Amino acid sequence: MVTQLREEITFKQRLARLTASDWARVQAPALGWDRAWENALALGGVSVAVPVMAAARLAGAGHAAAALAGAAAAAVDLEEVLDPADFEILFAPLAVILPRPARRLAAWGYTGAA
Repeated sequence: MVTQLREEITFKQRLARLTASDWARVQAPALGWDRAWENALALGGVSVAVPVMAAARLAGAGHAAAALAGAAAAAVDLEEVLDPADFEILFAPLAVILPRPARRLAAWGYTGAA
């Protein structure tokens, strides 16, 4: 118990000492994902992302995992027009468990039209 308390205090002390540069390094990966997602949304990715997110939730995914699945689906659907770096960022979370689809997801019926 004492060791756990010391570790917690040490962690809090270290957090208090982080600089703006340190926090920027912490946030950098998320900023890349946010930028890629905003680009996909600007290209209309929401029409594929929303139904895929719903399907993922029905399959048992939590909210964050469902959002990542939707973003990956949007990336696949927009691959022809999405920046390749944005595609890689958005598809990466699913790439570890699912093969890359060979064709656009809209062709499988994942669209916003219901």
